[in-house]
Amino acid sequence: MELFWSKGYEATSVSDLTAELGVHPGSLYRTFGDKHGLFLRALDRYRQTQARELAPALLAGGPVLPRIRAVLIGFIELAAEQPEPRGCLAANTAGELLPGDGDVARGVAEVLSDVEDGFLQGLRTAASQGEIASSLDLPVARPR
Repeated sequence: MELFWSKGYEATSVSDLTAELGVHPGSLYRTFGDKHGLFLRALDRYRQTQARELAPALLAGGPVLPRIRAVLIGFIELAAEQPEPRGCLAANTAGELLPGDGDVARGVAEVLSDVEDGFLQGLRTAASQGEIASSLDLPVARPR
């Protein structure tokens, strides 16, 4: 995941991947099928470790708005601290591989949906706690 995130899909070679993972190319192909299969798994890992962690972080208790602010500032600070800025894996992937890859499109959509859902859960909680107006026009929750 980190290698694809830093270099991008096209610039990451199978040699880069096997060196990073410490495996023989045959092992990579047997396990993941090909570079694309490994990339899809990396994108799902990004979803699990980055996007899906947003809602629990925002809903950990107490006021929500300071948590939303901290998350947004954290995104900026993390980007500024990187020796070579790498941005968001989902956004980078959308720019590099879409619209031509349906599997990647689904993966990116799932990441973005989880991020949107996390912020919406936070805003709904903030409204129910009186931090923002309860009359705020928030989208209806989508079925999962």
